[in-house]
Amino acid sequence: MIESTDMILHLYQDMPYRDMLDMLVDNTCSAAYDALLAHMDPMEALAEGCIHMLARPTDELVKRSVRAIWFRETPVDGSESWSIPKGSYWFRQLPFSPSNGKELEPIVASFANNCIDWSVSETPLYIRLFKERRFETVVQLFMPKV
Repeated sequence: MIESTDMILHLYQDMPYRDMLDMLVDNTCSAAYDALLAHMDPMEALAEGCIHMLARPTDELVKRSVRAIWFRETPVDGSESWSIPKGSYWFRQLPFSPSNGKELEPIVASFANNCIDWSVSETPLYIRLFKERRFETVVQLFMPKV
């Protein structure tokens, strides 16, 4: 059942990123969020980052693994390396930014469980962080709508 906070978002163009943050030994959602949040902390407004994950349904829950952590400090300039592809997505913008990955983990688990197509072996899952202001980061969750 899709939660009432989940919407459908249509991206009409790719969302590009330029640089990759080094992968962690602990490639969990929680650790990736903490690393990206710390990396983006000194950046100015309009910087953004993305945690690219794969979600795999099992009998009762969705397992998630981090594939890469991407970011860019300035608006798009044509030198991008990777993008969230255009298309239709289940989307949730959090009303607050979790202060750490442990707070984010159950939110991502709920979103993945609610939005995944259980008949598909794996689905991309994206966690986007966007700095609206110097000290205000917005957290958004994306999962392709199959």
